[in-house]
Amino acid sequence: MRGGHWRCLRNFQKHRHADGGTPTGHVFSNLLRGSFVQTCTLCVRANIDREFLANFLKDSYPVGDWPLSIFVAEKHDIGYLPRSTAVYRRVAGSMMNAGWAGRACIHAAYIPMIEDVCARMGVNNSDRIQALKPLYHALFSLALLAGDWPLFEQSIKWLQVHDESFLSPLSRRIKSCMARCAAIRRFFVIKHEASIALEEWCRYRPVAKQLRRTKS
Repeated sequence: MRGGHWRCLRNFQKHRHADGGTPTGHVFSNLLRGSFVQTCTLCVRANIDREFLANFLKDSYPVGDWPLSIFVAEKHDIGYLPRSTAVYRRVAGSMMNAGWAGRACIHAAYIPMIEDVCARMGVNNSDRIQALKPLYHALFSLALLAGDWPLFEQSIKWLQVHDESFLSPLSRRIKSCMARCAAIRRFFVIKHEASIALEEWCRYRPVAKQLRRTKS
């Protein structure tokens, strides 16, 4: 919703996977690293869904759809229908459009959920770390843009141990992250222009004083 009108985003998230497609078949490890199943068109056998609701889903999980997809994918293959069969409405104020701070909190809540899912499903430590990396990458960027320093520090501590190359060098990573935000880019442009103006003013000020003295 923009300016009182609906605008359609076609091919939304088409770039999400490097090969341009959506994983099919045994996608358990793919789903651990991120949810790509659109819930509004998810079809699953009722007995599997009931088993998930009765024995696996926890109230502490921030969402139920991602764990459901993982639960299904652990034992079954998943197919993909390459057609648009439903449309999401994206409006301001929803959970997924709650600004940098809201999205940072959501990703922070995903981390213990995936940790718990991995523990309950017996995922080995290497695959567990690979599953957590995208969440900590996102948390790093979102917490920085939101100014949430505890979450930002949490992401840095984890990445320093498990994915130090992501932070190397840290200053470049921070600049790269902040460059994604149009408002922050504008801030740095204005700051740069202001510093040039200030420098010019400081350079001109003694000359102006001398001219005033000469005239008087």
